Formats: sequence, C-alpha cells, structure tokens
Amino acid sequence: MDDSESTSYGGEEHVFAAARYMIKALGASKTINDDVRKLLNDLDSHLSLLTKLPEDDSDETKQLKKRLKSVKERILIWESNKSKIWDLGADKFAEYLQAVQDVRSLTDSLRNLLPNGIIDMEINQSHDVIQLAMLRVEDELVHILTQNRLFLELDCFSPHSFEEETDYEEWTIYNLCEEEELRLADLINPDVVPIIKSIANTMFSSSYDHEFCDAFVAFWKTELEEYLVAFDIGSLTIDELLKMEWLQLISKVKNWIRNLKNIIVFLASSKRLFNLTLGEFGPISGESFIRSSKGSMIFLLNFGVALATYPHEPERLFDILHIYESLANLVHYIDTLFSEPSGALIRTEWNNLLERIGESAKATFMKFNTAVASKTSTTPFPGGGVHHMTKYVTNYINTVTGFSVTLDILLKGDDGQTDLSSHLLALMSTLEMSLEIKSRLYKDSSLKHIFMMNNIHYMVEKVNGKPPLKFLGDEWVKEHTMKFQQHATSYERVTWNRILDLLRVEENMSRKVNLKQRFKEFNDVFDDVYKTQASWLIPNPELRKDLRISISQKVVVAYRGFIGRRLVAEKYIKYKEDDLEDCILNLFEGWAMSMRKSQRRW
Repeated sequence: MDDSESTSYGGEEHVFAAARYMIKALGASKTINDDVRKLLNDLDSHLSLLTKLPEDDSDETKQLKKRLKSVKERILIWESNKSKIWDLGADKFAEYLQAVQDVRSLTDSLRNLLPNGIIDMEINQSHDVIQLAMLRVEDELVHILTQNRLFLELDCFSPHSFEEETDYEEWTIYNLCEEEELRLADLINPDVVPIIKSIANTMFSSSYDHEFCDAFVAFWKTELEEYLVAFDIGSLTIDELLKMEWLQLISKVKNWIRNLKNIIVFLASSKRLFNLTLGEFGPISGESFIRSSKGSMIFLLNFGVALATYPHEPERLFDILHIYESLANLVHYIDTLFSEPSGALIRTEWNNLLERIGESAKATFMKFNTAVASKTSTTPFPGGGVHHMTKYVTNYINTVTGFSVTLDILLKGDDGQTDLSSHLLALMSTLEMSLEIKSRLYKDSSLKHIFMMNNIHYMVEKVNGKPPLKFLGDEWVKEHTMKFQQHATSYERVTWNRILDLLRVEENMSRKVNLKQRFKEFNDVFDDVYKTQASWLIPNPELRKDLRISISQKVVVAYRGFIGRRLVAEKYIKYKEDDLEDCILNLFEGWAMSMRKSQRRW
C-alpha cells in the first residue's frame, strides 16, 4: 500500500474514532430515553465495522481492488473527452462497454468477499463511475441511432382506383388487405443492431433499464412523429378538423388513408426492432414499443373521429364507406401490433372508431331515401329528358352495390338479418314516385309520357345486366320495361291518334270540300306537333330510333293510303311521303328543326 493510501485510511480511522467517542458521550447522558440510547448503540456498532483497516484485506481482495481501480481509470479518462467514442470506431466503443461491464462484475465480486455490513470506499467509487458511464452510454446510444437510422422508403403501392359516374371526386386508396403480408423495412443499419443489444445488456445489468428504455422510446417516438409530418398529417385537433369545410376535411382524410399503410409498415418494422433489442427481457419490449407509438396513434384516430362526427349528408356516403373499409382492413394489423395488455387502449379506440364510422355510414345511407322523397320541383324539366335526379339516384345505387358486403354488415339488424335489396327497391320506388309528381308539372300530356318513358327506361338501362340487378331482380326489370313501353304507347295514342283519324278514308267524303278541309286540318295539326316536339328530347339513341320508326310506320303508311285512294290536287299536298317521313325521323333531338327536307337520321 502506498503512502497516500495509508494517509487516506489513517485519516478515515481518526474520523470514525471521533464519531464513536461522540456517540459514547451522548449515550452516557442521563437525559436520553432508552430508544435513543439503543439507536446510538446500533450506530456505534456499525461504525466499528467501518474502521476495518485495509491491511486486513486478503490477497484476493487486494488483487480485485487493483484490477477494479485500473478499469475505473480507463473509464474516467473519457470524462475529459467530449467526443463520441462511437465515432472512433465500433471496436473502441466495444472496449468501452466491456470496461463498464468489468467494473460492474469486479464490484460484485469484491462485495461478495467483504463481510456483511462492510461499506468499502472502493465499491462506493465504483458506483459513481458506473453512473457516469451510464450517462455516457445513453448519450452514445442516441448518437448511434441517429447516425445509423434508415429512412423508410415509401412504396408506390399499386392504387385501387374507384371510379363512378357521379360528381364525387375520384378516390384512390392504397389499400392493405388482411391476407397481405407486411413487407418490413430496416429502420436502422442492421450492422449496428448487435451494438444496440450490447448497450441494452450493459445498461440492464447495471440496473439502468429504465434509462435505456426511456432513451430508446423517445428516439423512435420522435421518428414516428417526423414521419407524420413527412406524410403531411399535421397536428390538428378534432375541433380544428370539425371547423373545416367538408372538401377540405376529406382532402386531409384521404391523405391520412393513403398513408395509413406506410404508418403500419413503420410500426411493424419498429416493433420488430424493439423485439430484436429487448425481446430477451420479456414484456418490456412490447410495452416500450407501445409507449413509442401510442401518442401518434391516438392523434391519427382524431381524423376518423372528426369524420364520424360530421353531419350525415347523403353525398358523403362513399367517402365514409371508403374510410370504413380501409380501417376494417387494418384491424388485423392493429390487433397484432398492439396485442400486449398495454396496447388495449389503441385496439379499443381503433374498433370504437370503426364502429362510429360504420354507424355514420349507415345513418347517411338511410337518410338518402328521405332526401330523394323531399326533393321537389316547381318547374317542369326541359324537353322531357332524363332528370338529373334520376341519373344521380341510379348512379348512387350502382355505386352502393360495390359496397354490398360492407353494407350487409352495417345494415344488419338485431335479429342478425339484413336485406340490402329491400332498401334499394324502396329507394327506386321513392324515385319513381318523385318522378311521377314531377311529371304532373307538364301541361302537355304527351310530354308527360315522354318524360316518364325516358326516366324509367334510364332506370332499367342502369340496372339490367349490371350489379344492381342482383338486388333489384329480373322481375323489377320486366315490370319497369313494361312501364316505359306503356308510356311510349300512351304517348303515341295521345299525340298521333288524332292525326291518324284525319287520314282515315271515308267513302261518303265529299271530294272537294272535305278533301281540302281534311288536308288543311292534317297539315295544321302535323305542323303544330312537329314544331312542338322537335325540341323534345329522347337521349337514348335506340329508344329514340324505335319510337320514330313506330310513329313513321303508322303515320306514313296511313298518309300514303290516304293519298293513294284519291286523285288529290297537288295544291292540297304540303308534304310528300319522304318529307313527312324525314320530319318524323328528325323528332326528339332536343332542338327545333327547319321544315325543309333533311337527311335521314338512322
């Protein structure tokens, strides 16, 4: 033992002796009670153990202290060096970790050699050195993670484009099906994972497990938050989202949906890294992962909550259904990622959100029927064409059938039964009733029949051979085919029977007066029909062609027979057969045609 050590221990011995003298003096006082006297005696006994001189150490103890002192000095050298050990190379850093582990193991060995109750100064100093080393290692951990993190490559996932014949903005969803296996990514350089594990082992074995987890969690928590910023998912509260206009909100939500898969991939990759690093320490791995992601997940759910809280306007149904299906497809991954007890909150919140959005979609769908019924008009639809409401509702139904599986789930009643068909049949019945009410605005009964024929034919065309047929059925198609055909027949009867009556040949007709009067009356009536109905519209080419041919076959044939049965002066004949046929074949284009002969249209 050198002189400095002798002096140190000699000084300590005198301090302990003085302390024992004072304790004995206090114990001799008659003014203290028995409890205090007992306490002083215990303290005196404890100090007597501390006065054990180093010269009493065994050779093994001396050797351990010598090795321990050497290792501590190697560690303390770095306290004056502020540079990062990792930057000098992985080998240097591994040596440092080994030195820290040596201090701990040598300290434990030394403690085991000393009698119980002995507090050795060497051991106390070792604890101080380990504390300094843990601060250094924690700092190095964050530095290594920062230097070796790998940015997640955002895949150009094959988008599923959902297109529909409505005014809704096209959705493009980067969907993740439940059966699809996640393609995990390396979030840090794989070469440093063993180093990270070594840091974890060193800190855990030194009882600094909480400090390691706090630093590791804080780093990946920040990384996830930075990804949210990169995905342009700003830190908006539910109140801020609800103050947005619908189009602005849905734009934010669409961006949220598009990036949910990226978030899931990041989370799954992050959890794998937590397992690689902390898996051998039991549940702490999963718990630490959840700590790193819980805040961001709760924030992400705010978008869905805002959407579910918005008023249930019918035009928002498909946006809501898209989001519901996207979230439903991710339930499997959420349950797996947050399977630990501490992840129950995330699982519960996700499923609660899914339920709320489902209820919102159901309420929005059910409201659509009422909206159609309440849509009134004060003026007749121009030209008797297909009403925009007919297009809207039939396209709406066409799109709804694409969500039939989801709607079957959402519309299921308490008895477990659901019938999307009955809902769609009721909706089409409401539409037809609304059209009937609108047709009464026409003063011309012929135009009323044209309007109903056009709209019911459009409904049939949008159902027959298309997805809605499965829900409305063949009988509905047959019934409504007959309806639009009946309106076509009624139109012909109301419009053209009077003209056909004028072309009927009567044997007792006076050649001069009656023929002249009959031709004048025919010309006037036909001119009036043509001028009026040339501006009417039958949008469907086949339907327009069929009705023109039917009219032409009746009127032109009757006209030919009427002229052919008599010798009629040219001055009475305004229309030749071809002219008459051309006029008929120019009807229902939606604009007034000139009375001159024009080229045939079919």
